Amino acid sequence: MTSAAQRFLSNPGPARRAPGKDAVPTVPSGLKMWLEALPMANPGVAARMLFNAVKELNGYHIEPSVRLKLLEMLRAPVRLVTVTLDKQVLNMPFPLPAQKRQFGEVSRDFQVEMANGYRLALLDVMSGRDSIPFLKGAMVLGALCKSIVYLREALLKSYLCYSAVPPLVWLDLHKLARFADQLNLLDKTVEDDFALGRSKATIAEFYLAPVLLSLANPYRLSQRELNDLSLALELWSKHAVLKTQRQGEEGFPIQMDADLEPGRTVREGDVGIVWAVETEALARALIDSVVDGRASLRSKRAEPLVLDGDFVQGVAGSYGVSAERGFERLPARHQLQTVIGLDALHYMVANRMDFQTFTRMTSEGPKEIDARQTASNWTGLNADQFRPTVIQARVLDQSLGGYRVMWENADSVRAKVGEVVGLSTGSDDDEDQQWMTGVLRWLRVHADAQIEVGIELISRRVTAVGLRAASGKLAVAQRGLVMVPLKANQGERSLILPGHITGCEMELKVSELDDPSSFDPGSRLERVRLLELIEATGLYSQFTFGPSTDSSENTPLPETSSEPAWNIL
Repeated sequence: MTSAAQRFLSNPGPARRAPGKDAVPTVPSGLKMWLEALPMANPGVAARMLFNAVKELNGYHIEPSVRLKLLEMLRAPVRLVTVTLDKQVLNMPFPLPAQKRQFGEVSRDFQVEMANGYRLALLDVMSGRDSIPFLKGAMVLGALCKSIVYLREALLKSYLCYSAVPPLVWLDLHKLARFADQLNLLDKTVEDDFALGRSKATIAEFYLAPVLLSLANPYRLSQRELNDLSLALELWSKHAVLKTQRQGEEGFPIQMDADLEPGRTVREGDVGIVWAVETEALARALIDSVVDGRASLRSKRAEPLVLDGDFVQGVAGSYGVSAERGFERLPARHQLQTVIGLDALHYMVANRMDFQTFTRMTSEGPKEIDARQTASNWTGLNADQFRPTVIQARVLDQSLGGYRVMWENADSVRAKVGEVVGLSTGSDDDEDQQWMTGVLRWLRVHADAQIEVGIELISRRVTAVGLRAASGKLAVAQRGLVMVPLKANQGERSLILPGHITGCEMELKVSELDDPSSFDPGSRLERVRLLELIEATGLYSQFTFGPSTDSSENTPLPETSSEPAWNIL
């Protein structure tokens, strides 16, 4: 009969061997000298040498107490090089270039190998026993905790690159939790000095942190939100309850005997080993933590972690009772034309007119253009280069609320979660191509470099406008879009602005062409006031607006116009 350690800690792989004479040092004194000689001034070389060393050590027979000392010596340099690697993928549009994608994969694989090292030490300490050896309790708890922590970091690195989680990561996490349950360790408190949130927590709470991150739908979060939420869950996981046996429909299911993320099961009726996590108390704690629109958390960092209240409430919604979809999702096979970003959609809606031409043709419109605003900063394009790429998208399914699509030719895609997306069912040959407006809510990069995305539809009718502040900082021209709501009962029209504009009660001069496709279109200038911020993703801001109290500069539409474009005013 196999022991708990053999059942839950053994993984298929090459047999371990004795270190050779050219091996990475397997004694602490030798490894200390080796680490001191690492060329840390050259991060690429240091990362390669360090990664190969960690992987090599995992292939050797090493006494468990020595292995744990070696791993502790490796933790600081591994963190240092992975922070450097992560900087190569943060704040980047997706898909990543090949080299940066490799940086992200190496950062993730570092975590997997470190987790494997602690798992091997744990396996060797137990040495086939079903109980913890005498005086080895602290060693077992420390190795168990750190193996879970590094697997959690591997998950986070995958989410930061919007890529699939590597095989066996979830299964290994579940096995570690089951091993802890077999030895009655789930409620044991353990300390990890490298934890950024809190250093002391139970094994169950360390395990729940990645479980809760997965349940928050990480592919819909920005990279900054992912990092903040991962840290916050180290503090919040104490409010969730882990059940080692699911009763009925309680909580979110966790299929413990399969390589599946929480919330999914492989068998009907929860057959198999299914645990559950109850999150109602967690959802309430998150909502209660929001004061004056912010949640401030005290961690081990010098500065408190401050989270936006709307973001926290959105996460709390993920942990609440699962809601029915607002719209039925229907399979689809048709194609859509898409463009990414406010700048690109403005160009298409304005009948493929560049912004300089647009502002010159608007009567009394803003004449000075800020070159930094002629294309989103992260596109790397200037005014002369900016001609948006129209990307063909294959629709996988759709509803009245949006689309799930696949961008198959990902080489031309540069996308971020929270970006404006233009969608059209027409073709380039259409004289009057109509565009809808959506927001990219989540994305996932597949192994074959295809990108699967979820796009929420926010308007089927959109008008391109130019704008500048009536007074104050926005003296230069900015792009804008006037949105007609999807339903008549959803209120008045709204205005999409660049993401750096987040303050309300601002007065703007908004200029619009009557018919951008006309050779000599008329135009109109309106003075409006921003009323309420609907959403700010950092890439765009959406406001309700109303007429300004000062209408002296307003010019009416020509009488020949068939439909007033600003009938809201």
